[in-house]
Amino acid sequence: MNLSRKVLDDYYHGQDTPKDFSHLLVWLQDAAARHIHGQALNDVQDGDLVLSRQDARIAALRQGEVNCECREISTTMAALLNAVGIDARLNEWVGVTTFIDGWRHNTLEVYFDKHWMLMDVDTGVYFVHANQPLSGFEVKIGLDHGTLAPRSIRRLVPEKRFEPGNPKYASLIPVLTNDFGLLAYFAMKSDGLLLRPLLYAGVREDRLQRIVDGVKPGVPDTIQAVDRGAFLAQHYS
Repeated sequence: MNLSRKVLDDYYHGQDTPKDFSHLLVWLQDAAARHIHGQALNDVQDGDLVLSRQDARIAALRQGEVNCECREISTTMAALLNAVGIDARLNEWVGVTTFIDGWRHNTLEVYFDKHWMLMDVDTGVYFVHANQPLSGFEVKIGLDHGTLAPRSIRRLVPEKRFEPGNPKYASLIPVLTNDFGLLAYFAMKSDGLLLRPLLYAGVREDRLQRIVDGVKPGVPDTIQAVDRGAFLAQHYS
């Protein structure tokens, strides 16, 4: 399905809202195409939190291209979706390995058609079961139990763009462009799913302390590890 440039511009400027899932999907596909995985408009530079660049990212998206990493594109799209009346939030994924691109990943989660659905504009993917987009929690369960497979993957864009010449992404590009590699990438970062302040570890509870330490070293009291029932009651009921 295609939408006119005017309709998409209206979405980005908060002047119209997607009427059904097909319209929402086209908007997210367009955002993923405009996004370059890079560091130019990150809120964190050289390990330090700088002044929020949210307004600059929104302006760049509206103009046609934004360069930032996963947390920044996810929070920016959540803000744009919220502005047109669609609930959206940040999922934080925490692993205890540094094998590929660190131990953290952040994704967008959108509430539409009475269901939360993970829509990762950064890597340009979402996951389905029986053609129904999966929530962040459902993706976590699928990763815990090995039930997600390449057939579960849907690509928002045919090929994700990365900041040219940045050596940080040399090992990441071949992983994310391969379905098996992409599943491995998510699996390594799925020891814990965090919707602040609640953390769900599931079958990875034996790694719980390392997960908490990896979220924000020195401030573990801001994170509360809970069981499945409490996590669902707070965030998916």
